[in-house]
Amino acid sequence: MQTKYEDDRLSKFVIEHYCICDSHGKFVTAKIDKVRDVLEKTGMDLETLDNHLPAVDGVPVRKAHLESVTQIPELIRRFYPIIAGDKALMHLSFVNPLQLATDVLGITVTPAMASFIRAKLRNLVSFAEVELPFNGKIGGIYSIQWDLGKLLNPKK
Repeated sequence: MQTKYEDDRLSKFVIEHYCICDSHGKFVTAKIDKVRDVLEKTGMDLETLDNHLPAVDGVPVRKAHLESVTQIPELIRRFYPIIAGDKALMHLSFVNPLQLATDVLGITVTPAMASFIRAKLRNLVSFAEVELPFNGKIGGIYSIQWDLGKLLNPKK
């Protein structure tokens, strides 16, 4: 299904370069509009912007796109060092890993993958939406860590 944003050049640029989906994999028009406003204010042409993407509060630059289960191990390897180095991000990964991916790390997720991940992790995390910026405090939890061996090499 095409949105009204997919037929103009600036919106296509925003969709290709920024993480404008939510934790369910759906386009968030407010994010698209927010990035469009910032880009329009720069006055730069899209070719110049391609190499110098401005930061937009609440909308990370797109760093990856998750559309297949086979991509998950590589994305974990790539982004886990960032998460492990920040207690707030580590804690958020135990509350809503999809929100962490889309709203912090810049990983767009298809609706099918978001549903798949929710189904597989429903007994491990709540998927409660967390207001960002997240202060990293979860009552009673002081030190938590994912078992990467199990995540990257699940039993068949």
